[in-house]
Amino acid sequence: MNFEGKCEIQLTDVKSGNVRTLKSDNMFTNALQNILEMPMEIFKDTTNTNIMTEMLNPIATNALGGVYLFRDNINEHLENVVPPFAENLLTGHAGGEYSGTESRRGNYNADESGVVDGGYRFVWDFSTNQANGTISNVCLTSRLAGNIGVGQPNTVANHSIGTSVGTINSWGGGSEGAQENIQQIGDIIYTATAGTSTIYAPGSSLVIRSYDNRTSDIGINDILYRSSQSLATSTLIQAKTLVNDSQVTLTTPHKWFNFRDNKAHSVYAASTDELHYAVIDLERAEIIQSKIITANGLNAPTSAAGRMINYFIRKGEIYLISSTDTIKKVSIDTGAVTSLEIEGASGFTVTSAYQGFNFEDTFCGFYTQSGSTYAVLLPGDKMIVSQNTSLTATNRALTTLVTKHDKLKYPWAVFAKRQSLNFSQFSYALLYPYLATINNIGTVTKTPSQTMKIIYTVTKTID
Repeated sequence: MNFEGKCEIQLTDVKSGNVRTLKSDNMFTNALQNILEMPMEIFKDTTNTNIMTEMLNPIATNALGGVYLFRDNINEHLENVVPPFAENLLTGHAGGEYSGTESRRGNYNADESGVVDGGYRFVWDFSTNQANGTISNVCLTSRLAGNIGVGQPNTVANHSIGTSVGTINSWGGGSEGAQENIQQIGDIIYTATAGTSTIYAPGSSLVIRSYDNRTSDIGINDILYRSSQSLATSTLIQAKTLVNDSQVTLTTPHKWFNFRDNKAHSVYAASTDELHYAVIDLERAEIIQSKIITANGLNAPTSAAGRMINYFIRKGEIYLISSTDTIKKVSIDTGAVTSLEIEGASGFTVTSAYQGFNFEDTFCGFYTQSGSTYAVLLPGDKMIVSQNTSLTATNRALTTLVTKHDKLKYPWAVFAKRQSLNFSQFSYALLYPYLATINNIGTVTKTPSQTMKIIYTVTKTID
């Protein structure tokens, strides 16, 4: 898809009526293309209607219906699709119509916006008390992301991150006992025997299964529609027993962490200052790396549930919630422990409800199963906590574990959702915040003596 965008900023002095105008062309990132290049299984269930109606249909007013105004320039690169989450980088934002008093959010001007020849014209207005400060970059994003902003302090009406919208279920494990989805790589879904509180000490064993989920090179008798447990069961490829022949205890697969490969990472708090770490090859059902990490000063939870910690891994370090409003990171190599500064923390506790996530080492943190509380990693080892108590079941993912799918790229998220001890499902969701365009328009400073109009015109180009 070939689009081009032109942005115009109009600053009007309310006393003199003088107007200052900046104009610039933008580049489109791969965010919109990533959204549209979804695997066929995304359409295997009718519950995709939330994503289609709230995020994609139509593209103009939903997928591109929001705007970020950033203080600094942003690197213009096709793969630069994750917005910066540092609070002080966002000067203003806007999505749909808005009449409230939030100091950074503008209003969608429905009278001046609309369809133009070959595209769409967006107009957002900012009053004298909105979006004051330095603006160097204007980026289009989703309408819902424009409504909430990004990287801002903890409020109910304007939470920091946004959440997934709608879920699409693709069945994973079959009926051979309790199973957890681990990840989907290519055309294979991996699951493992698990209960939410099951651990695997040295010498114990569990079963790892792989299931066929091809959407290409289809045979005449292949299962396409994974809409039931029995259909999913019939796609079993193999079941292999993993014997824990290491010196470490494996945490429940419910807590395993993974990247875009066929490996899973297990982290278990054996004691307050000792972590057991292992890497499992899912295809071979083997432990290929294990290590006991001495982490002096960690003070991990000592309860049985707490030892199955909630964590994410980033650049060789384990980030975990060690106690109420306390997040630490541990070096896998040296065991060095660092405490992170937390902004907006209020009762962010050690609980099974929190799970870790990591998108491209850029968008990382923790979230609750209810989707109402998030903690996001900011530059400089700082976390920002945000809550939104107004979410409903239609616009959050009721999930347990963020997983990866090598066919999907940000802003798609993939979750594993446990339905019972007999089966689990994958859920696909779109995240609100992304950079659809990048426009380093030039530095301008808006003051309380000025109103501002953002005019963004997007048209489809002809090859």
